[in-house]
Amino acid sequence: MVSQLDQIEDRLQKMIESSSILFQGKNSLSLLPGKLVKAMQANLLTAADAEIVAPDFYTIHANPEVLEAWSAHAEILADFVRVLQETAHEVNVQFRVTPQIQLVADDALQADELQVYTNFQQDHSGETAVLLTANEADEAADGNSRPLNAFLIINGSETVPLQKKVLNIGRRQDNDIVIEDVRVSRSHAQLRKVHDGFVLFDLNSSGGTFVNGLRITQQALKAGDVISMAGVVLIYGEDRAIHNNPALGKTAPSETISKKSELK
Repeated sequence: MVSQLDQIEDRLQKMIESSSILFQGKNSLSLLPGKLVKAMQANLLTAADAEIVAPDFYTIHANPEVLEAWSAHAEILADFVRVLQETAHEVNVQFRVTPQIQLVADDALQADELQVYTNFQQDHSGETAVLLTANEADEAADGNSRPLNAFLIINGSETVPLQKKVLNIGRRQDNDIVIEDVRVSRSHAQLRKVHDGFVLFDLNSSGGTFVNGLRITQQALKAGDVISMAGVVLIYGEDRAIHNNPALGKTAPSETISKKSELK
């Protein structure tokens, strides 16, 4: 499989290099093939017939100035998707739908930095799609720990510590965080550790996922963000100071009360 993905990366890289004359200065677009294929590799699925299925939705985070330069040559990204699809087919890696690329401006990234997120446009397998960034794969290999004391407050009362790097949220009982509300999809959303925080992904839920009133497909979270999953309210928090709460019978973040009060 590695050799197959190497072929995809090599073909994409050659395509980018043949177009690099269109760009002045450091061509950050040359970083894209490697990062995209690395994220693809981390999220390949094997179907029941042994067919290898690749994620078909790629969200690329880049510096705003970089995206402005790319937007002047949109045809290159269109060719990139075409070559990606054709080469994958040649090496027996399949897409279930035509792959798509979404560009997101991120002021936190330098001109020579890119982040690639993968997802499936449709969950044909009936299983929750695994979501991963190329940078996160590096981080996982380094064994970096999760942010200290990140947590969710659900419906203003239940505090759930986020103690895993990946947490699935939904109505189905095998989720890491189960929300027994008919408005919530069986596999509604996913939280995934990225660097020193968490990114929230909507998993094609029927009722949608919202952060601070805006519907999202993915969103980096900050302390105090109000999340709504089809009307069920959650608050994301981070707290580096922990104390024991005997009344709850468990360890609770010291900022929990203040976060609740912000809703009132």
